[in-house]
Amino acid sequence: MALREARDAAGKAKRQKQHAIAATLAGGMCGGVEATISYPAEFAKTRLQLLDASAYAGSTAADKAKRSMRRVLATTIQEEGYRGVYRGVSVVIISGIPKNALRFGVHDAVAPSYGSAVGGFIAGLSASFGVIIPQETIKTTLIHNARTPTPMTPSQCVAHIFGKYGLRGFYRGAVPTAMKNSVNTGVRFPLQEFFRSYLPSPRASPGLDSLYHGTAGVIAGYGSVLVTQPFDTVKTKLQGISSSSAVVERTSLFTAVSNTLRAGGVRAFYAGTLPRLLKVTPENAVLFALYPRVQQAVDASLFGA
Repeated sequence: MALREARDAAGKAKRQKQHAIAATLAGGMCGGVEATISYPAEFAKTRLQLLDASAYAGSTAADKAKRSMRRVLATTIQEEGYRGVYRGVSVVIISGIPKNALRFGVHDAVAPSYGSAVGGFIAGLSASFGVIIPQETIKTTLIHNARTPTPMTPSQCVAHIFGKYGLRGFYRGAVPTAMKNSVNTGVRFPLQEFFRSYLPSPRASPGLDSLYHGTAGVIAGYGSVLVTQPFDTVKTKLQGISSSSAVVERTSLFTAVSNTLRAGGVRAFYAGTLPRLLKVTPENAVLFALYPRVQQAVDASLFGA
């Protein structure tokens, strides 16, 4: 009896390890797809968050139009062409693979023992320091620098940051970025599971399972954006370049928060909410719709499960 229990426990532990490996690989595969689809909205969100106090000076319809996602994209296309809205996309695609590999892999390894919220929080923290903070610093600098007379390439951007500040330069805005992603993932995973539980089961409608996973992911993404948008705005301010030059300059967390509040009040912390929603909702739809199928395929291919 004791031998059978030990054998069962060993088998269960082995399966959990195999599942975590498959989850990591599947998350990485899905990450590259969602990064490519959602990038223009990410670009617009970042540009809106980098607006200075003058952008919030007026309250007329024309003034508000200047702060719109539509105006940002139209101006960018007019001045820089369609390629302009994909400025920095290579950094996001390359990092999207390990980022989502960590998110799904760590979540699926931790959640069975400590719950989905804790698993999501730890997954977000791991992905933040492993991938997201350096990626966001490079992406934000590229987008902010794009409007200068001599825009940097990704490799020039990396060299510039490293040459000026060393390795720690890639971790500007680490606190709000880590908080945003930890809370984001800690909210998103359990919300997705919660809403998925109210939709028909896979047995009742096997052909629509991916659609239901994606739908629940959209709702979860919407909720997580509303909770974490202020963190996202502050980290973007910290990772931008000087408004008076084309170089990266340090800003303290307190300065970023106080400047944002002074520029536009509480609403300034929600700058870029619409484009972020338009980015996160299809991103989550793709991730959560594709992930279960890719994970099952990887599991079967590697472990015959």
